[in-house]
Amino acid sequence: MTNRRTAPTLEDHGGAGSAPEAAPTANDDIRDAVRALNEAVTRFSRAVGSASGDAFGTSKSAVAASLDQAARDLASASRAVSGVSGKQDGRRRRSEETRARLLEAGRSIFAAQGYDGASVSDIAQKAGYTKGAFYSSFPSKEALFLEIVDRLDTGMRSVPGAGSLFALAGTDPHEWVTGIQALPADDVLLHLESWLYAMRHEDTREKLSESWHRWVAGIALETARFYGRAEPTQEDFDTAFGVIAVGIFGRVSASASNEAGPMVERVSQRLISTPGEQRDSADD
Repeated sequence: MTNRRTAPTLEDHGGAGSAPEAAPTANDDIRDAVRALNEAVTRFSRAVGSASGDAFGTSKSAVAASLDQAARDLASASRAVSGVSGKQDGRRRRSEETRARLLEAGRSIFAAQGYDGASVSDIAQKAGYTKGAFYSSFPSKEALFLEIVDRLDTGMRSVPGAGSLFALAGTDPHEWVTGIQALPADDVLLHLESWLYAMRHEDTREKLSESWHRWVAGIALETARFYGRAEPTQEDFDTAFGVIAVGIFGRVSASASNEAGPMVERVSQRLISTPGEQRDSADD
């Protein structure tokens, strides 16, 4: 008679529905240690309540040993948990630092080369990272660019040197054009690049137009307040548009012509009159 060997079945490996057991974690260890410590304390309380004489001494020594071991296990598990937490904090800090350096490098590259001229390799290299590190922080070049524009538009200072036209609102209207002229060249170029990007990429036009509306609305509101009005009129919105247009174009042309500065100043004076001058004009 031939002995036939049967193939191992799923049941031989723990059953059809079984899955490999997960390795215990530091949190599991600390839970086990706390449970053991509680059990040891309970045994000690019972020993104190029921034992006497030599029996009490023997029982007390055994329970004390259990308490000591449970305390050691708890301390060891706590150190393990602290180590895991420290590693996670370290990774989080490195991740935040990587993002910050990529944002700073991206601002510089986009301003110098434009969106289409910039590459992920250029940005990663300037930040001191590999392309792999870039894609660990941002899913695409576009995602990085849009975050830079968003930080620029909302006046956030997470990226060193970031400025915003919107941040100029709240100052004297006569200072707005001067303020735009004083914006860092990279900031002006990034504003212009965001508008060019919106023209070329229709799917992002709505998102990028939100910043434009914020600038105009913010400066229009400050214009209205400058003239003693609670809410901006259409004329205030027109003035805000003119201030931004003259300021940005003047900032760009100033690098090519010394005559741009005085021209911008004269046009600005026409755009923004004092409250008294505006009332006199309205009376005429």
